[in-house]
Amino acid sequence: MLPHSGAGIIPRKGGFVKIALLALLTASTLAAGCSAGALSGLFPIPKPSPTPQLIVTPKSLTMKTSGPTQTQTITASETGNTFFTAQSSDVTIATVTPVQNTTNAFSVSALAVGSCSINVTDTNGQTVKVAVTVSP
Repeated sequence: MLPHSGAGIIPRKGGFVKIALLALLTASTLAAGCSAGALSGLFPIPKPSPTPQLIVTPKSLTMKTSGPTQTQTITASETGNTFFTAQSSDVTIATVTPVQNTTNAFSVSALAVGSCSINVTDTNGQTVKVAVTVSP
């Protein structure tokens, strides 16, 4: 019988060497399998889908304080999105309100001569500014 080393392993006819080699082989296999691209075929990493572009038409409004161009409509569109908000940067020049029974159309009304913007925002946080110029 061989003397006991105190580590809890009693080598027998090359058994210790086999265990050591098996442990080394297992460790190297795991290390290779944990590299950045080693498991990509088994577990694909999902790619984030791009945020759809917010489109507002028209891009600018030229309005008058009275007559047929005093009130105009702007329309927002975006793939998959159906909720938008709109705000005027200066409510003394032009106001904006949602068009009834729609989720993407807004009515802009000219109140006074000047310039401002209507800021349309989607649920992704994207904002498009529509330039508004009001003349007498």
